[in-house]
Amino acid sequence: MPDRSTRAGNHPSLTQHLATSCLVGLIALETYIRSQHSPTGSQLMKYYLAYASHDGQTKKIIGKISEFLEKNGEKIVFLPLITGMEQLPPDLKNNRILIGSPIRYGFHLRPVRQFISRNLAELNQAHTAFFSVNLTARKPEKSTPQTNAYLRKYLEKSKFEPKKAAVFAGALNYPDYKPWDRVMIQLIMKMTNGPTDPKLTVEFTDWNAVEHFAKELTQ
Repeated sequence: MPDRSTRAGNHPSLTQHLATSCLVGLIALETYIRSQHSPTGSQLMKYYLAYASHDGQTKKIIGKISEFLEKNGEKIVFLPLITGMEQLPPDLKNNRILIGSPIRYGFHLRPVRQFISRNLAELNQAHTAFFSVNLTARKPEKSTPQTNAYLRKYLEKSKFEPKKAAVFAGALNYPDYKPWDRVMIQLIMKMTNGPTDPKLTVEFTDWNAVEHFAKELTQ
């Protein structure tokens, strides 16, 4: 009489074969899911975070966005813009780039403007996003790309056409400003019904809006 362990239903080799088949199937499924998440089918999408920051708030916003993207499993590459002559990443066809700049005395910082101007055609073709940081955006009616004059006029004049855009309110830190800057910012705040106390430090940035924008970048 044959041993029960040799019957088809209990044959060791058949059991191992079924287990191996299941494992291979699971690996194939995981590979497929990852390939759907990645534009190249073999590696995670990279997010280039290009920015210039004068008083530190734009850098802080970039940091919050990078934290969200990394938690979402994305690969982050920081690209600080110091001169505006920095090299444009060569692999934007399969990746994305975000550019951020504050407004200073009515203009986005020169390194950002130069970087965009030098690479305008490529950036307009790529999956590019842009955000502007300015104190005017502390007012709800001026906190969108459509209603914020600084951002709207810049995009119109520069012919820059990012796929996504946002505007965030910055921060006031009077004690850290140089005397001339402090006086000028106080004047601007007075004209726009903002705080003018030279001892005041206040952050107007809506961090929920920043996180919402970060989510949009992955869509």
